Amino acid sequence: MLPPMNRPKTTVSWDDASLTRVTEKIGSLVRTRSQLREDPTFAPELPEEVGLQLTTRCNLRCGHCYQWNETGFHHHLPIHRQRDELDIAVIEQLLAATRPARSKVYLWGGEPLMYLQWDRLTDLLEADPRWTVLCTNGIGLESRIESLLRISENLVALVSLDGFAKENDAIRGVGTFARIMSSIELLLDHKARGTYRGEVSVSAVLSAALVPRLSAFVEYLEMRRINTAYLVFPWYIPPAMAARMDGFFDERFSWLRAQNPELYAGRPPSWHSYQFHLDPDHIEELKRQMDRIASRTWAIRVRFQPALTLEEIDGFVRGSDHPAQNRTRCTSVVTRMNVLPDGRVTTCKLFPEFTVGRLTAAPDSVRHIWKGDDATRARSVFSCGLMPICSKCVQLYLHGL
Repeated sequence: MLPPMNRPKTTVSWDDASLTRVTEKIGSLVRTRSQLREDPTFAPELPEEVGLQLTTRCNLRCGHCYQWNETGFHHHLPIHRQRDELDIAVIEQLLAATRPARSKVYLWGGEPLMYLQWDRLTDLLEADPRWTVLCTNGIGLESRIESLLRISENLVALVSLDGFAKENDAIRGVGTFARIMSSIELLLDHKARGTYRGEVSVSAVLSAALVPRLSAFVEYLEMRRINTAYLVFPWYIPPAMAARMDGFFDERFSWLRAQNPELYAGRPPSWHSYQFHLDPDHIEELKRQMDRIASRTWAIRVRFQPALTLEEIDGFVRGSDHPAQNRTRCTSVVTRMNVLPDGRVTTCKLFPEFTVGRLTAAPDSVRHIWKGDDATRARSVFSCGLMPICSKCVQLYLHGL
């Protein structure tokens, strides 16, 4: 049967750099928990991590995407906002401001490799090395390979691939499996030659088509010697939960709505877009596949996100708002700065409604927002407990207590 937290065994040992990062993360959680007990609105002087949504643009229309699928909230943006790009001057100032903390960097989109200032961005990261995660669909990676090699010593290329060709292409579009695998193989080839020094990992969203082939897919990734396979449960927010969140937001965050009326005009909040889910009919087969994966030792790391126990799977798949892993508090609101393509800063990566300011290229912009009144007031609300949608956000499981 599955181990308590469902972490499949591996022969991969921690290298010094990985062990240091894990130790630092544990230390951060311990310190943050202690500080929050004394001051519920606590935040360190600088964020430990910055998430940069480089662009709203994407070159795919994946069926499970909460941004650009048929119900995705990016369709509700004004036309000019659908092609937003984060000002490179803002990024330059953000990196300068967070240099004392060597804040980690997470790049996403849209599709981050479509960012028009990509070469300038990698110049900045080469000059100011940070541990960087690039969340990409892999399309167009070949055209960016030289810049990726330059920053690869501190880079994780996290490539989205949702199964074999049949399963992946049904969600991501015909022919995308071959194109994505070509990008993955390119990185792995450079890694074998020593010209790419970072990690190559794969993120796969669990779908009805992938579930019966899940263990075979992990074996396929193992043969290619990627670093980590992340098997991701859909972040499903059913209509009833979204409606409860509407009421919670109106009650506790109406002041943010008043400050940013353009985020709400004539469109539903972003959490209504998280509709992709597994049919409960697939739960038993999913459990069998997970049991099979957990029963052997792998030559790569295999992680379920979140790491559900057998008892938690049913509720999570069906859309329960009960958080897994006994999580009661999310610390990402006090350790991570999330920057949207128009420069807005949101306390919650996935939900732009929680905007607490807009970054500029001014030298004091980062500290002004990070320690500002709106961010502090939001943290005060979050200190009272989780919101209805928190159980369906990856940040709770990456940065939760």
